Amino acid sequence: GYVEFGEFLLGFAICSRGDLRSRLDYAFECYDLDSNGYITEDEIEPVLRAMYALLGITHIEDYPPETVAKDLMTKLDITKDGRVTKDEFIHFLMKEGMYRNTVNPFH
Repeated sequence: GYVEFGEFLLGFAICSRGDLRSRLDYAFECYDLDSNGYITEDEIEPVLRAMYALLGITHIEDYPPETVAKDLMTKLDITKDGRVTKDEFIHFLMKEGMYRNTVNPFH
């Protein structure tokens, strides 16, 4: 799909302002591509690719989006059921600043 510029600006504003929980809630919605209430590895990779393109990150051979997605799933999927709920996502990222920067570089 595509994001209109107005939607992008709204998302950027939300990611840049507000409390941490609100920003992580919005980030979760961005990753939950099919809006089913949880995130899978297949949803993480395309969002990372789009974010890299938006930020102009081109040197990704050492740590490509598919590897980042696998690593994030390992960390985020607390229950190890192959999917990440909003609670798992927010709970983990509230504590882990390094990973928080990976999933939401605009904060």
